[in-house]
Amino acid sequence: MAETEDELGTGRTAELADPSVVTEAYTTLQSSQIGNTLGERSAPARLIPTSRARYPLGAGIGRSGPAAGFGGGASTLNVENEPNFLIGETGAAGLLVVLTLWLRVLVDGVRTVRRTPDLRLRLLLAALVAPVIGSALLWYGSIPTVSVPTGPLFWFVAGVVACASSQRAAAFGDLRAIAPTTSRIES
Repeated sequence: MAETEDELGTGRTAELADPSVVTEAYTTLQSSQIGNTLGERSAPARLIPTSRARYPLGAGIGRSGPAAGFGGGASTLNVENEPNFLIGETGAAGLLVVLTLWLRVLVDGVRTVRRTPDLRLRLLLAALVAPVIGSALLWYGSIPTVSVPTGPLFWFVAGVVACASSQRAAAFGDLRAIAPTTSRIES
């Protein structure tokens, strides 16, 4: 592909658009590199028993993770994933509480989507619950509870699911009355 100058005059536009550049990058990966990456990512999971024994009630809020050192001294805990972060901040009890909350939001979210009779509300709820299901898969490799955008999304969806699955779910169904009439899907 011929190289052309872009707006900045760097001539990189054609090079970046060339599919062979991307293909070449993937072909240079070797299975040993992928194995090394997986081995390095599993190291934080092996630290969970050690951290749990050393910090049974956690090292304290704001001493590890994104807020480390903001209000005082930071700990040297490895908090690359959600379980290690929660053990470092709140201990094993905090890990169990947050894990239970995530599971409850996921189960109640799926149950509410299945039980909602209005098709439009069912689609809207499914659109909210689906990213939370995907975010739950991030627990091994990142900290979705306090990261942007997964953290605020989780807390918002937890509130919506709690409202929709509570005894006041009938009030939630009355949202059809305020929905625009032009976009209403008849069931």
